[in-house]
Amino acid sequence: MAAECKQLLTLPASLARLARAVHLDARPLDAGRWLVTGGASPHVVDAARGTCDCVDFRLRGGPCKHLWALRLRRGDPEALDALRELVAAPRRPRTRRTAMATEAVA
Repeated sequence: MAAECKQLLTLPASLARLARAVHLDARPLDAGRWLVTGGASPHVVDAARGTCDCVDFRLRGGPCKHLWALRLRRGDPEALDALRELVAAPRRPRTRRTAMATEAVA
């Protein structure tokens, strides 16, 4: 888990949020609003406005992992292209230090 977190920190911020979004689920609530679950707490995304009620969106202005999750759920071509870029992104080689940190966490 620690190695995964370090890899996320080396990616551009938007791709790191996309990586976290892959495991989230989005389902419709009402006209244009979606409930995104699977993380620490559920969040409401307004698809029409492109906003989310999470702290990350309020502090950074988005896109947060919840917006990415919704875009993936809806099959947004730009989000799918970004996901392809994420999968193709080179990974840092595993060093002895990272291996020891990973073993200590496990």
